[in-house]
Amino acid sequence: MLNVITALKIEAEPIIKHFNLKSENEIYQNNYINLIITGSGKIKSAINTTLLLNKFKYPTLNIGIAGSNKHDINKGFYIHKITDYDTKLNYYPDFFKENSEELVSVSKPEKYYPLVDMEGSGFFEAAYKFLNVEEIILYK
Repeated sequence: MLNVITALKIEAEPIIKHFNLKSENEIYQNNYINLIITGSGKIKSAINTTLLLNKFKYPTLNIGIAGSNKHDINKGFYIHKITDYDTKLNYYPDFFKENSEELVSVSKPEKYYPLVDMEGSGFFEAAYKFLNVEEIILYK
């Protein structure tokens, strides 16, 4: 089993369609995947990650769109470090040697970094309350 967390419906739709997930109480599911759409922002991400992991304690993937002032559109990265812009706290998901990048999570999308989003730190902080670090993956 795998949990998948996205912030936006547009991020979730290809996954829902590809894996033929059906909605039950705002969680899209099949026999192998549970997916929740959190909404934008660190707080919504943390709350809905907690909601999903309270029901299903499986390895969890946060997948979504990130902004960048360095990388080309349509390029994806595993995240090996998250810095919360507001709190200055750092989080360290399991390390991927290849194709990994550092992510900065912001409250407002006004600053651009090599890779930036609005949910990563909220997702990770909540997921780490339920899972071991090697069960938490971010892909942006």
